[in-house]
Amino acid sequence: MSLIIKVNQQIEISIYNEEGNIYKSLVQGVGDRTFSIQTPTKMGRTLFLRRGDNVKVSYFDQEGRYFFDSVIVGRSREDNVPLYRLQIPDQMQRVQKRNFVRVDIITEIKYQKLVAEKNGGDIIEDGPVRRASTLDLSGGGIKFISKEKLQKHSLVSIEIKVSDWSKKEKCIKALAKVLRVAQSEIQRGEWIVGASFEQINERDRDMLISYIFRKDLKRRQLVPDRRK
Repeated sequence: MSLIIKVNQQIEISIYNEEGNIYKSLVQGVGDRTFSIQTPTKMGRTLFLRRGDNVKVSYFDQEGRYFFDSVIVGRSREDNVPLYRLQIPDQMQRVQKRNFVRVDIITEIKYQKLVAEKNGGDIIEDGPVRRASTLDLSGGGIKFISKEKLQKHSLVSIEIKVSDWSKKEKCIKALAKVLRVAQSEIQRGEWIVGASFEQINERDRDMLISYIFRKDLKRRQLVPDRRK
């Protein structure tokens, strides 16, 4: 797949062998063999790179998440702004939104049962707001532990607190449909619930995907591929 990164595209940069350190940057120019980015930062900290450093790059657009390996090939300056030049890769990968990667993440959520009024009426709340813990998350759905047995094909509202790259928190809300319910084999009186997001703001979905991606990266030891 050819590179389709664009000027002013927000990207995330991580260094090999630095687990979980993800920096933000902005694409400033795209050439035939290289593209240039602003100095990457993370919560006010600057990432200093040297020629030959191997990095991992990822970004998002309406089609999904893209990621690839690259190398720093030089530095430049434009309008007195320091830039890094990165090599355009021969190959990159894309995770399409319809093929959301599901990642094991344990975090607290709030959910509430919903019910549709008869004759195609509005969807209304049906019971109190309850707390639960997730088992995994993706941009398309969620698996969580419930202390009540939910009905298959029922609707629930979901609230998840996520943080962006600057650790600013946001509460993401979604309407989800219960697809699977199974009694927990570990704890009596608990059920494992799998649900798909039926209604979610696309910007919130992108933020959720980015949050999941960063959580996943933190668990990985970034090691260069020596086979190239």
